[in-house]
Amino acid sequence: GLTVWHGGRNLYDAEEYPLVENRLIYGSDGTIDGATSAYSATEKYIPVDGLGGKKLTLNKRPGGYGTGIGFYTAKSQSSFISGLINNNGTAGTPWTFTVPANAKYMRFTTVGNAENVQIEVGETATAYEPYKPVTETDVVFPALGKNLLPTSAVEYGSYGTNGGKIQDDNNKYRRLSIDLPAGNYVFSTDTQNCYLIRLLVNDSVVGTGGEVSSKAFTLTEASNVKIAWRNTDTSAITDTLHNQIEAGQTATAYEPYTNSVYGGTLDLVSGVLTVTHVGVDLGTKSWKKRSENQSRQIWEAVFNDARFTGQSSAYSIDALCTQFVVTTSSGAWTVGKFAPSFTSQDKVLIFSVPAESYASASECKTGMSGIYVCYELNTPQTFQLTPEQITALKGDNTLWSDANGDLTVTFFKKG
Repeated sequence: GLTVWHGGRNLYDAEEYPLVENRLIYGSDGTIDGATSAYSATEKYIPVDGLGGKKLTLNKRPGGYGTGIGFYTAKSQSSFISGLINNNGTAGTPWTFTVPANAKYMRFTTVGNAENVQIEVGETATAYEPYKPVTETDVVFPALGKNLLPTSAVEYGSYGTNGGKIQDDNNKYRRLSIDLPAGNYVFSTDTQNCYLIRLLVNDSVVGTGGEVSSKAFTLTEASNVKIAWRNTDTSAITDTLHNQIEAGQTATAYEPYTNSVYGGTLDLVSGVLTVTHVGVDLGTKSWKKRSENQSRQIWEAVFNDARFTGQSSAYSIDALCTQFVVTTSSGAWTVGKFAPSFTSQDKVLIFSVPAESYASASECKTGMSGIYVCYELNTPQTFQLTPEQITALKGDNTLWSDANGDLTVTFFKKG
């Protein structure tokens, strides 16, 4: 998730930091002084923490020489660090400037009796709009695919009608429990000979019997959903499951579950989401035994979409794991204690476990379930979000830190 502090395009709050007539800020030392009616200036210190290095544009610069903008590290004249001098620029025209990296506050001069003053990000002065208070929205990025059902959530067994108690715990049945926000959904399966037998919302049955291949349901609030399905004959259900939960009321063609967004940037003006990092449950990957000896097994999974830098034995990768430290060794990235050697063509994650831990790839897959790795994508992906998605998709933020690692959170606030 991402916490977005957002308001309008105009960053200048004229009510909170009003302009005072017949005053000016000297760009040379940041002091404020009396002036003619041609000038007005802000006496209060305007917070710019978090805007360091960005270009801003004031739509109405002052005239004259020496008038300008002052930057400070605190709400005091003595904390002045640098300033900008107008140098006889034409009064009332746009003025683009860069906020110093270490600036926390600013004060500025504009024309006298000024109205509709605007400061905005960028190098172009756009049409004036009134300042809108900054509000906070927690945005949960949507999954990269339509299928909301993670493979790792599927387990053996079914659910009874008595409050969702687990029953029929054998390989003819599959079940899952998942939390979903309010909305319309449909569950479907096109796995051969498999049919839905029960659907519960907050442990109350909303669908049962009939052995249908799909079921639509509506959640009026965020809820826990339990779904169970079975094979119609006596054989076990295949582990190659084509099951899907998607938004809407009509089931569409199956699409594999894909990673949820872990990191990226969201342009609040254009609504473009750029995904740079993703997180994946290792229980959803295909695992292959690479080697084994008397002390350990080495398993591997391919990550073709991960960004590796360097070459040969000097590969590195930006990755985090929820349970183990991620290291880089000889062209691969390693989770666990051992770091065997690999060729430069490998783009795999390797996992070391004690000898005889897993008898098959299926057992390894189960053992990895619930362990998440977050990594940087080789090619960032972009998605166009609607205003409703930006403002309505609210939820808790998730902060990832490597096992035994340090985590630093940087943010800025108004005030």
